[in-house]
Amino acid sequence: MEFTDKNTEFDIVVKDWEQAILETGKLLEESGYANENYKYNIINDVKNYGSYIMISPNVVIPHTRPENGALKIGCTIITIKNDIYFDDNNKDAIKVLIGFTAIDNKNHLEMLKNIINIIEKGLVDKLNYFLNLSKKDKLIYLNSLVKGGK
Repeated sequence: MEFTDKNTEFDIVVKDWEQAILETGKLLEESGYANENYKYNIINDVKNYGSYIMISPNVVIPHTRPENGALKIGCTIITIKNDIYFDDNNKDAIKVLIGFTAIDNKNHLEMLKNIINIIEKGLVDKLNYFLNLSKKDKLIYLNSLVKGGK
């Protein structure tokens, strides 16, 4: 897993969580990881099952089942400049979306493990630090987390 200009987008402004997921899905499409239906399936899943994709304060992992439009294994990251929420009951603003695709259950578990590793290595603990970095430094920081640094 490596983060580049092609699979990241930083400091975007969106009106709500649905637009944030559409932007994440668009980036997954543009990166060749998913087809157009993937993002709509994520939105439907959230509407049906709730905000299950919020795995820590401020961080969500938009994804859906492989058969819902995944083309190959991949991961994208988007950061949100403004505060958006899943609903009025959720006190944690969505700031980082780590979208991913997997083509089977094994890949799904591997991607989750990699994402949790990034979060545990410092993305959540140093979220304000990360959000205030330049684009270049955000990429360097993310890739250092992928490689196991802090």
